[in-house]
Amino acid sequence: MITDSSPVPLRASRRPLSFCRPVITPSKAANDNGKGARDRIDLRSALACFSQHGLGAAAAARSNAEAAHYVGDGAERSRWLSICRSFDAAMARNCEIALGLD
Repeated sequence: MITDSSPVPLRASRRPLSFCRPVITPSKAANDNGKGARDRIDLRSALACFSQHGLGAAAAARSNAEAAHYVGDGAERSRWLSICRSFDAAMARNCEIALGLD
């Protein structure tokens, strides 16, 4: 057992000063596409769908998109596909292919 209570000396870093570069922060978020209000509406719709259907929200949105397609409501179909895409992009893409929206 060591009984000496003297502190251990610290060594200076051997890294060059060029290593200490300033950090540049971006002026806007990296995931900000600038779409604005429409994205907020889609996000609210997606959250409402999730709160109602839980983990089955993507499948429910796909079903709603298919139903809107068969009724002939293109705007609702697009809205539901957008909601589905926010949960599962591959499912939304497969739905578009199945509906012939390729």
